Amino acid sequence: MPDQQFWQSRWDANHIGFHQSQINPFLAEFVTRLPQPTPDTPHPLVLVPYCGKTLDLLFLAGKGYRVVGIEFVEKACRDFFTENNLTYTASSTPSGRTFFHNTDGSITLVPGDYFSFSWEHAPDAPWLAGSADAVYDRAALIANEPEARARYAAHTLSLLPPPTHPVAASILLIFCTYDQSVMSGPPFSVPLSEVETSYGKEGGCKVEVVKVSEPYEFMKGVKYVETVVVCTRGGKA
Repeated sequence: MPDQQFWQSRWDANHIGFHQSQINPFLAEFVTRLPQPTPDTPHPLVLVPYCGKTLDLLFLAGKGYRVVGIEFVEKACRDFFTENNLTYTASSTPSGRTFFHNTDGSITLVPGDYFSFSWEHAPDAPWLAGSADAVYDRAALIANEPEARARYAAHTLSLLPPPTHPVAASILLIFCTYDQSVMSGPPFSVPLSEVETSYGKEGGCKVEVVKVSEPYEFMKGVKYVETVVVCTRGGKA
């Protein structure tokens, strides 16, 4: 799993160059590949692992989704609401897990270890019981060291409905590939073959590559390629 002390220190020192000051363009382009609102599910729930204080949360909520973000650093959760002038409430689940949510409940942020997160009924947030309809992952898979990624993928898939569910769930996943001998990460380089194994062969998803960026210089001497995939499971996937 990610070095939690490392990330806490980055947030404490405000060394957060990984934070994007605009909506991720791949999310804007492919948001329609997430489950769309229906009369039965007017506000599909999108899980955002390692969410930080990304503006993508606002974008998803603005599209009608109910958003649940998981973030180890509590400061990032609070900063998201205050920097976007959103009134929020701190509540807790029966087991004592703290979470923050805005007035209409469209955005809920849960501070803590992602690997210990599970859906749990909460009187103030009934949407925390059940499962997600979709996952949006821009920065989570690539934050995990190689030896932790299979576990990360398995845990993420466990937060979605099972493969036999009649309604399809999806994961919009963005990851990077580069020469790991030039830069050690994070972000870590992830091969497509690993995604196809963890989410496809072992996770029961249909894995579809929807975009591959042109190589660009991420850092001096580091050529970086971003790949966007949609993983679909259940329904007629």
